[in-house]
Amino acid sequence: MQSRIEAANRTDNLPLDQALYQMGLTLATSNAILDPRYAQVRGTETPRFWARETVRVNWNTLVLLNSQLKAAARRSQTTKKAKISSKKSLEPENAQSEEPATSSHTATVSTILESISSDRNLRAAHVSLVSSAPALLPDHYVLYKATAAVEMEDWISEDGDVSIEGLATFPGGDFNPNSLAYYWTLERATAQQYHGYASIRCPYAEIWLLEVQIPNAFISSLTVRELWFSRDWKEFIWYCRKLYQPPSKYDQFRKPGGADLIQGHICKSHSHTITKIKKDDIQDRMDANNVMVNPDGQKVSQWAFVQPESTLRLAREIRGKIHVEISPPAISIATTVNK
Repeated sequence: MQSRIEAANRTDNLPLDQALYQMGLTLATSNAILDPRYAQVRGTETPRFWARETVRVNWNTLVLLNSQLKAAARRSQTTKKAKISSKKSLEPENAQSEEPATSSHTATVSTILESISSDRNLRAAHVSLVSSAPALLPDHYVLYKATAAVEMEDWISEDGDVSIEGLATFPGGDFNPNSLAYYWTLERATAQQYHGYASIRCPYAEIWLLEVQIPNAFISSLTVRELWFSRDWKEFIWYCRKLYQPPSKYDQFRKPGGADLIQGHICKSHSHTITKIKKDDIQDRMDANNVMVNPDGQKVSQWAFVQPESTLRLAREIRGKIHVEISPPAISIATTVNK
C-alpha cells in the first residue's frame, strides 16, 4: 500500500478526494482524512503525509493486535491448565479461605501493569496507574503531544531512560527545512485536535495524549527564539515547507548555535498551497487565516526543539514526569475464548 501511495504522481493539483483515490485509499479511509472537523490539522501536512501515516498506523496496529490476540490465547491456555492442575491436587481438608481483599487488589494492579508493559511499550517498573493528571510541579512548564501508541516502540528502557524518536517531525515542518524537529504545544486543546484526528483515521489504534513537565530552568538554559505571526513568520515557513534553505537573515533560527527551541504559531495551510505561492507574493497571499486556532478562536502555539543536543536533554528532563492519557480504540475487536 505504501508503494501505491509513493507511486501516485501528479496529485498536487487534484482535489483532495481525487488525490487520495489516486493513492489507492479506500473510501472510508479517505473520508476520515477529509473529515471537515479537522481541516486545520489536515492543513498542517500534505495529503500524501496523512495517507502514509494513516496506512502505517493502521497496518502496524493490526499487526500488534494479531500479536496480542495470540499472546492472550497462550495466557488463557496456561491459566486453564494451571486451574485444572490445582483442582486435581487440592484436598478438601487443605482448602484455603479466600484471600484478603488487599491481596486481591494488589494482584489485580500487578496484572494491569504487566499488561501495560507488554501491550503498550511501557515498563511496568516505571509506571503507576492514576485517575487524573498529576499536579503541576513548581517552576515547570507543561507540554502536550498526541500520538498513536503503536508509534512509541520501546521508548522507555529497562532503567527508565526515555527515547522520543517516535515523535520526530521530518524536514518540511513549519520551522525545520532540512533536519528533524520535535514539536510540542502549550495548549491541551491544540493537542486534543490532533488526538481527535488520529482517532477517526485510525479507529483500531490506541491513541495517546502525552503530557510532560519540564523545568523552567531547563528552558532558560536554551537559546530560545520566537517566531509569531508576522512577515518573517510567513517567509520562514514558506522556505521550510518548500525544503529550501532560508536566507542568511534566518540563520538565528536554523544554524547550530542559533536556536535550540523555536516558539511560534502553527500554520494550518496545506504545504501544496504554501509552496505554490511565488516568493514575491508571500506577504499578500498569506495572512492571519493561515494561523491555526483553537475552538475559542485563540491562535495556538508550538514549541519546536530543533537541535539534537537540546532534544537529548529534553528526553532526560522529562524522565519520571510523563503522564500518558490512554484513549481506547474507537472500534474494538471482540474475541471469544473457549472455556
